[in-house]
Amino acid sequence: MRAETGIERVSPGQSPLFKAGQIFDELKTAQGGIASVVFAYPEEWTLAGGPNLDVRNVKESDSAFVLAAPLPLGKTIEILDEEFFLNVIFDPQGKYGQYGAVDDRKVIEEDDDADESPAEVQSSAKRLRTVEPTDPAKLIAAGKSNFARFDARLMRKTPLDLINLMPSKLSHTSVTLWSDDVTDSAAALGMVSSAESGWWVHHFPTAEVDHVWRVLVNSHMQSKALGQVVHVQVAHSFAHQSEAVEVEVRVLVSTRQQAEPTAALRKAGAALLSIAPSSHSRPHIFFVRGALGLLETRAELEGRSEYKLSRERPSPKERESSAAASKLPGRPFQLIEPDRAHHQLYKADKASGQGWTKVDG
Repeated sequence: MRAETGIERVSPGQSPLFKAGQIFDELKTAQGGIASVVFAYPEEWTLAGGPNLDVRNVKESDSAFVLAAPLPLGKTIEILDEEFFLNVIFDPQGKYGQYGAVDDRKVIEEDDDADESPAEVQSSAKRLRTVEPTDPAKLIAAGKSNFARFDARLMRKTPLDLINLMPSKLSHTSVTLWSDDVTDSAAALGMVSSAESGWWVHHFPTAEVDHVWRVLVNSHMQSKALGQVVHVQVAHSFAHQSEAVEVEVRVLVSTRQQAEPTAALRKAGAALLSIAPSSHSRPHIFFVRGALGLLETRAELEGRSEYKLSRERPSPKERESSAAASKLPGRPFQLIEPDRAHHQLYKADKASGQGWTKVDG
């Protein structure tokens, strides 16, 4: 019988392995949300199969695994006593307990924060930190690193450093991330300081900033779907967790030397528009040019934008046309989702007064 760990992976069919010795995965929460899980382990260990998150050292009979349990009613994690954690770890249906009850158990060491009162713990949790450069030795050992700028400070960070960041805990108001193929600092800064730099701009509630960040970093480093530069900015603080306050996300798109510039626009825009859908998800994003600087309102962005990308569903006429085409001779299978959403690109048409004109293709 499989041991109960309390976890439910968002994508159980996909490997949670980010790279050798590093796990990056997402779990479903009891409230229907998503929680990111990131941890490192010795590279000689192996990832176990199955629906749980387990890593093992077969030679030494050692292992590590992820457990999840609901909080007791009215409790926060800061004020839970050690008995709660012992009960979760040694649950009779869990990893240890399924082999027999564990009678002799105790905590032999606690973190220094355990001596603080609940009020002090909550206060320390609210302290914001400033990101410092990664030690050069760690950068060499990692073998791969990216330029990252926190406010005005440019540095190199390892992929694990970046994935482990939680913007909601930072004192910074902006973070810029370059892909690993950008290796020169002057070139990196030049890409974001030109008046000709082109950006897709999207907005999310600050309450979602940590999840959005991890999706951005993962997409940026694995599939490079978001191009070479991603910029995240907020007016006052990422720590202002609110559904009303928005964080701005920009993705750099190079169109000047593209044979088919609209194809590049569609690809990068669709990737950005598909990130972290929520109840506040915007149906469209705007493309503007200019160096990174002060935040603009959505009205200001729309007023000077060159393109707009919108997530739309086909009209009744378009659905009928698609359904009819799928039944033509030689096409034995009908479309499963003839009304699924697609991304429509529009070009600004301010001269004619029509506002926006559809871009075919």
